[in-house]
Amino acid sequence: MDTIPVKPEYELLAPSTPAELGFPHNEWWPGQRMTVGRLIAAFNEGYDAVLLNAPTGSGKTLIGSALGVILSVPTTTMTHTIALQKQYRKTAPWAFVSKGKRNYPCGRSQDGMRPAIAKVLGVGELNAEQCDDHLECENPWLNGCPYFESIHAAAESDQVVLNYAYALRICQSQRIKRGMCYGEEDDAQPNPFRRELAILDEGHLANNAIVQACAVELWHRSLNRVGLDVPRFQGAANWQVWARDEALPTAQAYDAGDDVVVQTRVRNLVGRLQALATGITAEDWIVQPGQGVTKIQPLWSRSVYHRFLAYFPKLLIMSATLGDPELLSSRLGLESRKTVYVDVDSTFPKENRPSFYWPVVKLSSKSDDGDYATLASAIQYIVQQPRLAVRKGIVHTPSYKLVSQIRQHMDRDDPTLYIFHEEPQHRDSCVKTFRDADYPLVLVTPSLATGFDLPYEIGWQIIAKVPFGDLGDPVVRAQREYQLPDNPNFGKRCYDDDALNQVVQAVGRAVRAPDDEGVSYILDSNFWGLYKRAHSPGHFKETLAWLN
Repeated sequence: MDTIPVKPEYELLAPSTPAELGFPHNEWWPGQRMTVGRLIAAFNEGYDAVLLNAPTGSGKTLIGSALGVILSVPTTTMTHTIALQKQYRKTAPWAFVSKGKRNYPCGRSQDGMRPAIAKVLGVGELNAEQCDDHLECENPWLNGCPYFESIHAAAESDQVVLNYAYALRICQSQRIKRGMCYGEEDDAQPNPFRRELAILDEGHLANNAIVQACAVELWHRSLNRVGLDVPRFQGAANWQVWARDEALPTAQAYDAGDDVVVQTRVRNLVGRLQALATGITAEDWIVQPGQGVTKIQPLWSRSVYHRFLAYFPKLLIMSATLGDPELLSSRLGLESRKTVYVDVDSTFPKENRPSFYWPVVKLSSKSDDGDYATLASAIQYIVQQPRLAVRKGIVHTPSYKLVSQIRQHMDRDDPTLYIFHEEPQHRDSCVKTFRDADYPLVLVTPSLATGFDLPYEIGWQIIAKVPFGDLGDPVVRAQREYQLPDNPNFGKRCYDDDALNQVVQAVGRAVRAPDDEGVSYILDSNFWGLYKRAHSPGHFKETLAWLN
């Protein structure tokens, strides 16, 4: 894949300060101006898809927003979390944060209560999922439905920010009915979210987000409601034929009567059956039977490229852990685009963020009590080092089960104070206890390797086990076994790439600012083989050392 190098002239493609572009910042962070210039150079040279690997501290929010301003094109930005949406709004005050329908109150519900809550309390008629564009809306707020008013506001903004789930739903609509706002029921307008430039922040999550958004879920109760039995087909192709020839005609012919709830559920079922009948390439999809629901989803976003990424003439996909750019391009289906890779060096001092590989144990599904005891002993040894014992630390695990195994094999005489996060519902309370403490604590958790920002507080961290995907999951197994005609190891390489990306993500939790300091230890001896097989970003390679 082509790359865009660092050249002095590229920096001049961006103004001397972000304030000149209207941002509330008087200075660029180190390296930001050059990175923006390299992106501008890439699009000027005819590339229409740019993969940006930029480490923590590079200021990707400002970089992406500045790109849209300099190119003078309307931009759709996608993030994975509400926190990042707010960050974009803070960085670019003109950006409009757009949300799904369920985030807006419905005036048809009593006392303006959130519709879903109103329904639970028995005082409302409609919730967000039951909204019908064809109903005459008498909502007095903002001269119409608040949700559709938000779409108008988004259309008028130069930059709109959405989370992945909502972006993928709303962008698949050819046109958006906005008559509920202005009383013109047939007034359909071009989709305002399909813009010249799409920015996919946290791009390493894009494939999974697209896959999940395009999945078809068929609830068995809904099928039974319209008189359909649930088939037991194994392959997606058989489900597609059944949906086209039997299920869809039956659901379309069903008389839902005057019950708004039933009407809505049947309409939703028809939409899902239509998607299954006409919108899948069966050979790249997998069927997942479940309790009360059957889920049919693509293995890769490349299978649904035409339903999302194809809408945007220009793409910027960015993350601190993009992984192998060639693999990512294939996963997303970018083969038809002229794609270039931009890799940014870390501006954080190397000596502030060392990573040590200390192979103390090889963990797998066959590990026994002796292995877990060895791991627990190594953790305690690290924790008790004088320079580390006075600071807070995190032990990252890939599962709650391993958290429990570590706890069970800890030396009871260890004076260190541990927080063992063993249940998903306890995450917030564990994090709060960890954050609020003014004394050294050790948090053992499977849920903070990504999306967790706590600068200046994490003195050290341990990656207890390489987070390989669970091969007991049929989707993960099918992805690992997947082969491309010109790349028979495609699935295996993606499997390894995902695991190493998660290690790099976890290592990145330790140092979140230029003057922050933190050390990371990798204890699983599976790591070295993975490191040699998979792609590592430069900012990770330069800090890694073998600890004997």
